[in-house]
Order: sequence, then C-alpha cells, then structure tokens
Amino acid sequence: MSTCLASGGRPIDLSSVFALPVTLALDTITVRDHTITIHIHATAATTACPRCGTIGSRIHSRYQRTIADGPFAGRALVFKLRVRKWICPSPACPQRIFAERFPDLVQRYGRMTERANQILQSIGVTTNGADAAESFA
Repeated sequence: MSTCLASGGRPIDLSSVFALPVTLALDTITVRDHTITIHIHATAATTACPRCGTIGSRIHSRYQRTIADGPFAGRALVFKLRVRKWICPSPACPQRIFAERFPDLVQRYGRMTERANQILQSIGVTTNGADAAESFA
C-alpha cells in the first residue's frame, strides 16, 4: 500500500490515485512547476533470475530509472524507480547479476509506463503524431 500522511498525521492510501502495482511502495512525492515526481521502490524480499528461475535473495547494487507517465492534474508525471540488482545463487547460471523487472509498470529498457504508451498510441491513431507529442510536453 502506498501511503502519505495528511496534515493531521493520518495515513492516506495513494496506490489507487497513481495506479501503482502492489509490489511497489511510494517513498516521496515532489511537485515542481509543471512536473510531479514520485520516488518508488520494490517491496519484494526476493526475486527470480530471468535466465534460470532460481530465487535470488542477495542484492548486488541499486540504481535509479526515470520513467515518464501520462499527464496527471495538468502536470507531467515522472516516476523515479529505485531498482535493485541481484546476484543469481546458481553456480551453473551464466547470468551472475540481474536487475529486477516491473512488467506491470514498464517494459525492459522502457522509458515510459505501459499506460503512457497506450495513451500515446491512442492519441496518435485518432489525430496525428504532433498532438500526441504535445500531450506529453
């Protein structure tokens, strides 16, 4: 559950507002000018190696991905996703280190959410590419 504290200190559930998968937790929200930036991270304690399927529980390192989403309240919505790199425990696996994946949010190497891709495709098909690009400016 993604929560934030209201002015009275009561938690507010934000998972439905930003449509985040249940496997992600919200860290912070920053609003600047025309951009809303949401910092999120995965909550799973383990993850499977994409090559051999062995469950890894040792973290190698972390890095941050920037992922654009569709407009929200007239502002650009950007996710800053903290991604963990894991060590595959199987000595027979050629994939020694792998990054966790988020298929419910973004494709491998993707820079936009699936929702943003669908919005762009819909606008591009019904009008033209210039209108789609303008929606995300």
